[in-house]
Amino acid sequence: MASTRSNWSSVAYAGALAVTTVGDERHPVIVIRFTHGRTATIDFNNGEHVDYAAAITTASKTRHIPVGLDSLFVDTASAILGFLDSGVPTIDRKQSLAVRAILDAAADPRARSGFVRLDQSVAAELAGPVTA
Repeated sequence: MASTRSNWSSVAYAGALAVTTVGDERHPVIVIRFTHGRTATIDFNNGEHVDYAAAITTASKTRHIPVGLDSLFVDTASAILGFLDSGVPTIDRKQSLAVRAILDAAADPRARSGFVRLDQSVAAELAGPVTA
């Protein structure tokens, strides 16, 4: 598969470079490599209720940021209805495509044995050029 890195500006937008997946189907862990030596870990737990949260680590500290579920789904439904009424998306297309590329690469069987470069993922091939 030919590299589409120069055309895949959605991935460049997020700075995501490659993805690998470990763990079983009920508890997969996705590791994402970003530019500038940054790394993100997404830890899914499909078997049990676990509160949504983010742990943000910098050179000086780690912060635990809980995600409030009180309004999460109401806000999401409201944003969807707002989009349907206005026709104007509330999320930048490049961000949506970057998330989709990360999820597709994580589901790629090759991600179970090493990192899959996002510029060579199936999502990048299907999406083609993205204009700025």
